[in-house]
Amino acid sequence: MPNGPVTIALVALLTVLRAGFDRFIFRQTLGPSLHVNSRKKKRGGGVGVKMAHPVDRSRSIIGALILGKRITAMDVAWLRREIFIDGYVTREQAEELFDVERSGVARDEAWTALFVDLITDHVVWQSRPTGVVNEPQAEWLLAQSDSCKTAAALAALGNILAEAQRSPAWLAGAVRKRMGDNWRGVDRALAAAG
Repeated sequence: MPNGPVTIALVALLTVLRAGFDRFIFRQTLGPSLHVNSRKKKRGGGVGVKMAHPVDRSRSIIGALILGKRITAMDVAWLRREIFIDGYVTREQAEELFDVERSGVARDEAWTALFVDLITDHVVWQSRPTGVVNEPQAEWLLAQSDSCKTAAALAALGNILAEAQRSPAWLAGAVRKRMGDNWRGVDRALAAAG
């Protein structure tokens, strides 16, 4: 089977069908004795339907994106609409986004915007206290970014510094140092901007 958007769509469709089948079986076997709230608001990447155990669809979907070898604008729109509908990003999902960035798959420009937005939201706005990047967060962020060494990871670092109301004093210097380290795609992004 060829890799690409068709493969990603098929994997995603099979994942959704399997989840629907699992809910059907659950309702048939345990449903009469247990109350199932299938209209619960999604939070944290599709974990929302009460079942015998929580199911996180984001891991398999992100994996399918990597296996598809290309992330299109349609894939990005689908991720925003289906997985990150409420804008909430768990630490595990943030690491999965970095996995995609590390994978080196071909990506549409819309991916960079999604990646930067979601990583910024996770680090700056969803952690408590909001607007503050603490030492452990900064260390995690640099470790994840250093493992990618891409323009999108550098853009996320810069955006986090711009949006954070407070961050460790050393973080700005660490980001500035990485700007000169010739990360993948930075030259192309600078050429396109100027």
